[in-house]
Amino acid sequence: MVEIITFYLLKSWDFESSIAIEKALAEYGNPEITHNVEYSLHPVLRKYTLTLSHPKLPVTASRILSEIDESQFSLTHFQKSGMALLTTSGVLRNSCTIASGSKSHLLATLASKDPDGLQVVVVEQYFKPYAIFECKRVGVEEGTKKGP
Repeated sequence: MVEIITFYLLKSWDFESSIAIEKALAEYGNPEITHNVEYSLHPVLRKYTLTLSHPKLPVTASRILSEIDESQFSLTHFQKSGMALLTTSGVLRNSCTIASGSKSHLLATLASKDPDGLQVVVVEQYFKPYAIFECKRVGVEEGTKKGP
């Protein structure tokens, strides 16, 4: 519940384009040791909006990347992911990593949906975050004598 509230609070503050969900970040500046944080905020390098007319489900990273006009948004330095923004059963991800590069990654979010198609926003985020959010419960759980 805390994670959901945090996400929608960040979204309401207009950080949606900067949010990365469950990214592995280097611990103590050592890239060999990583830690997944619930949310990290990254500088936005580029933003691209595309329309998928009458899309068939699932809406995968491959489908989104194939619709991008490479004259406006080069994809040469990225490796695509196997993720889906919208699954066959209609499950929507709040944010979907569609490709990763050495210095940045591409995320897709659903801006709007109507009978004619989907508006998808593709954002290139710089890899290094400027802020992170950890969502932890603190306190004594039922059946224990002391908290964490």
